[in-house]
Amino acid sequence: TYLVNPQGCIEACNLCAWKEFNLNINDSIDDLPFYLDTAEKISSAIDKKLQEDSTDPDSPLLLKRPRAFDGKKNATIAITISRGDSPAALVFVITTKWKTTSVNILKQQFGLTRAETEILISFVDGYTSQDIAKQRKRSHQTIRTQFQSIREKLGARNQTELLRTTLSVSDLARKIGDISNAVEHPYRRKSENIRSGGRMVEATLMGNFSGAPIITIAAISQYTFNAEFEKMLFDANLLVVSVCPPGYGKTDPAPNTISWFDQAGEDVFAVMDQLCIPKAVLLLQYTNAPMSYSIARMDSSRFSHIVQLSTSGPTTHYIPSKAQSHWFAGILKATMTTNAIATILIRGAIKSWTVIGAKQFIQLQLISNKIDKKYALSPENVLESQYALDTATRRGIDSAVQEFLCVVADWTNDIEAVQLNMTFIHGTENKLFTIESVRTIAALFPEKIDLIEIKNAGFTVINSHPEKVIEILRSAVDS
Repeated sequence: TYLVNPQGCIEACNLCAWKEFNLNINDSIDDLPFYLDTAEKISSAIDKKLQEDSTDPDSPLLLKRPRAFDGKKNATIAITISRGDSPAALVFVITTKWKTTSVNILKQQFGLTRAETEILISFVDGYTSQDIAKQRKRSHQTIRTQFQSIREKLGARNQTELLRTTLSVSDLARKIGDISNAVEHPYRRKSENIRSGGRMVEATLMGNFSGAPIITIAAISQYTFNAEFEKMLFDANLLVVSVCPPGYGKTDPAPNTISWFDQAGEDVFAVMDQLCIPKAVLLLQYTNAPMSYSIARMDSSRFSHIVQLSTSGPTTHYIPSKAQSHWFAGILKATMTTNAIATILIRGAIKSWTVIGAKQFIQLQLISNKIDKKYALSPENVLESQYALDTATRRGIDSAVQEFLCVVADWTNDIEAVQLNMTFIHGTENKLFTIESVRTIAALFPEKIDLIEIKNAGFTVINSHPEKVIEILRSAVDS
């Protein structure tokens, strides 16, 4: 919700609006990522509404159904007069997926008929009473009468209150989902850390909140664990803190004055300081290895040991003839030409990933991989994979592209530079980054890398052999 003056300047906004669209006081309402079908500016529609008779408390909302510039987000814009000392309008931007749950709540709680429920849905979707009358092939007076019945049942004096009531129930329905998630994951706690200067850093704590700390970096393919593994962390008195790198989740992007890697390191150390963690084991998973080694190089004194679990390695040691992921092999082949071509292909690949979703993407990668299919496509693990994907692309795909460009580079020097003992855990049947490739890397640094091979395990070794993984993490912490 925004409070907007006749010139289209934002005078106030709620936290939800600020987070969703990054518009604040003194910004123009026309900077919203939407346009009206008539090519009319949103500020012009507001000005017209303000010029109407504002003394009528039952003055109807002005509803607009704009289009998103990126074509992704559907919305309804509702404009009503603000009853303040100076002329201003309240602008509601409705993007929430509210229908199914909240309408059922309203229908059951307030005794709405089927027709009234359908009218309410059309109303919040941005249709006027005249539009609804045409849709339902009823007279305008009939629809007005049904609107009056809906308002009386919900205790709303006018359309503005009706809209607020409906959206409040929607917000409640969304929070019920969050509460349900908390019940399913009692050993998980999400944290939003504010650094000096107002920088936001998102992290998630899993396991025993007072247990021995392990730090990991959120990646596009892995952010959180399933509930069973979180319970095992709790029982082992271990705490895993997964920190979102710049641009992931609610973590602010890196400013132009600092590199993505350096900002990621500063954010990780800031989270550790806030949690009073002077030193921790560093856990590497899947595609987060390059950024993890970069952070370890920044200040190795903050880490006691590195555990690398089913991750990729420097691409100079990749053996594509042994792998079954044509997608990854194709991207690696592209890197042999130019970085620009690799960037284009990775950007397109990640866009496709977000469009088809985590489940279908995993299915395409594991067509002939029976071992990993069993675990990666289980409902609870698909949910965690989709959560990681959504977190990584919440602010767009630029940071995810940066992550993958690091994966397909040669970062052997980073491994060499980090003076810490390392434990590599890898399944012998991993078909994404093969055991032969990992053996090659371990052989380069035998004095500091201890390779533990898990037989009959793929890249989902954390799901197929969770007890073994917990045992190794506990040993790394104790050492």
